[in-house]
Amino acid sequence: VGDPKQSIYRFRRADITMYDDVKRNIFQREQAIVQNFRSAAPIIAWVNDVFEQLINEEQGVQPGYIALDHHPAYEAGAMTLVRGVASGSSIADVRTAEAEALAGLIAREIAGGAWRVRADEGGAPRNATWRDVAVLIPSRTELHIYEDAFARAAIPYRHEGGRSFFLRQEVRELVAVLRAIDDPADGVAAIAALRSAAFGCSDEDLFLHRSAGGRFDYLAPKRTDVVAVMAGLDALRDFAERRHSETLPDLVRAVLDRTRLVEFAMLQPQGDQVAANLLKVIDQARAFVDAEGGGLRGFTRWLKEHVTRAADKRAGTGGDETDALISEDADDVVRIITIHASKGLEFPIVVLANMSGARADMTNVIAVQDGSTGAGLHMKLGARGDGFLTPGYGDADVTEKRHQEAQEKRLLYVAATRARDRLVVPFFEKASQTPRKGDADHSLSDWLRDAGADSGDGIDARTLPASAAELPVWRRSVEPAPAADIARVVVLRSAWLGAHDALVDAASAPLRVHTATSMKEGAEPPWSSDEEVRRGRAAEFGTAVHALLERVDLHDYGDLPERADVVAAEFGMSERAAEIERLARNALTSAVIDRARASRRVLREVAFTAPLPDDGGVTTGFAEGRIDLLFLEEGAAGPGIVVVDFKTDNIKPGEVAVRTEGYRPQALVYAWAAGAATGLPVREVVFLYARGPWEASLVVDAAFVAEAEALMRAPAAAGVTTD
Repeated sequence: VGDPKQSIYRFRRADITMYDDVKRNIFQREQAIVQNFRSAAPIIAWVNDVFEQLINEEQGVQPGYIALDHHPAYEAGAMTLVRGVASGSSIADVRTAEAEALAGLIAREIAGGAWRVRADEGGAPRNATWRDVAVLIPSRTELHIYEDAFARAAIPYRHEGGRSFFLRQEVRELVAVLRAIDDPADGVAAIAALRSAAFGCSDEDLFLHRSAGGRFDYLAPKRTDVVAVMAGLDALRDFAERRHSETLPDLVRAVLDRTRLVEFAMLQPQGDQVAANLLKVIDQARAFVDAEGGGLRGFTRWLKEHVTRAADKRAGTGGDETDALISEDADDVVRIITIHASKGLEFPIVVLANMSGARADMTNVIAVQDGSTGAGLHMKLGARGDGFLTPGYGDADVTEKRHQEAQEKRLLYVAATRARDRLVVPFFEKASQTPRKGDADHSLSDWLRDAGADSGDGIDARTLPASAAELPVWRRSVEPAPAADIARVVVLRSAWLGAHDALVDAASAPLRVHTATSMKEGAEPPWSSDEEVRRGRAAEFGTAVHALLERVDLHDYGDLPERADVVAAEFGMSERAAEIERLARNALTSAVIDRARASRRVLREVAFTAPLPDDGGVTTGFAEGRIDLLFLEEGAAGPGIVVVDFKTDNIKPGEVAVRTEGYRPQALVYAWAAGAATGLPVREVVFLYARGPWEASLVVDAAFVAEAEALMRAPAAAGVTTD
């Protein structure tokens, strides 16, 4: 059961050849489906007249056209043809003229109540609204021309499934802010962040700051009197300090919360889409952490690559990403949607657009399925005329073009049959027409003209109202509100905030978490100097060594160099692959790892979340951490656990004891958590310094266990929430 004339997904292998094979070889009977339950009589009459000429049966290429019957109850409806001539001779000129005319037509007819549509559930016809209109396009090429025209005509619109996410101004500005946070030495990103809507610094502000000797480096800024710039740099510094204590998604949300970018977006035209795109970056950060396990540095690198690819895509060479989906059926907006995405849908009013561009011949590889020769591929490499062609490519290319042309006509059929009450078809010409070179130079509009679809009464584009010369700009009122109103609103807001905070406090029990790393004595503070920026890089190096030790086989690590290369590349430090390998090899040849190899149970990278009890035994929070390696070892008193923690500290042999004493709180947490999770005694905690390698062992005795218990109760007693 189906309408083969709606087959428009040949690039997904849903082609007419397959359809004809199934119909001919499996089914013996064929029943034509002719009743249309969607479109009004004038639309069906136009469709039949046009496509009986365009769609001609060709086995394996095009089905025959079967005329449609309209529903007897759907007599009322209309066809609208719009004709015009562009001011220039480029396809962009044609699109501009068409976009202006369609925007003027839609705005005039909706505002004036001239377009009527049938009501749902058999009610009386009603005036059309914005949401009744769908603009169908074959591709998104130069779609911004139509969006600008609609915006200037004050038409609320939404581009569904738009793939310009990384080209959106709000996304690029947020990426600049995140890059500036990640790298204080990136002055270009810092300036872009300061000039963005996040901080609102003008070029004059930046010039005055620099003229006063200021730098665009939040780690070592010279204080100047330019308040806006200093506030922005201070905010970037605060965010940089928080990157070590917050997850990546929470950091991105903190940036949006503090800069009020989402709230600002909602005050602008099309602001709901802007706000949704900003919030989508949080979702991307969460997905990045889940998939890649990286932090801000890796995320900003990923974002930068996608922004670059999106820019290349506009030039025809890169990738793309869809805008955040915010459309609801109840939203009173004109929807712009591709014909492929509209298949299976219907709209009261359909406006066809952007159909004047000729098809670009991008076919370089052609798949063929021939009953006599089997399946194969034909390829074209290099420029036309002097490139390489596989034998038979020419014949395959001719067949491929026949299939493409047939599908283009079916694409038009699908677009036209989406309309219920009105179908608007524009026909615009260049100022000076040049003869077409053949079917390969045909646009979708040309196919319609060939069938005489442009004949009959139509609207002259010159009679339509012109849009505003400039895009609407959001401006806030500068008229101050009466003092009494301001005071009243402030009091109400303060009362609301108090009630809100009280409700949140009463309804939520905060999760108290204390990390094992933060419990070590003299835990490193967040970045506050260039030296600590380098320390952040050292932490990434240590994580790379840990990753390699997690993945390598403890008994057979002959592939260690290859694995080191892979890990180094993942962490963006390929130049240090040899050093990563050396430290991992040192650890693997240590005495404690030899003991682990002899164990019957070894676990690596063991994450734990253990409850923190108070003196009464009530859970008041949780301790979190990750144990690098633990193994079960037989002893005189029975089996016990040995905990191993890898360290990549750049220290000397004489510093091992001092450094180990600083790490003692970590050892207490690891021993306590391992014992609490397994119910087995923990015998020993070994710090393995891979640069030696040197080992520092802490024996877990009764005193050690008591010290660990006291340490774990301390956060609850102090009211620690998150560390």
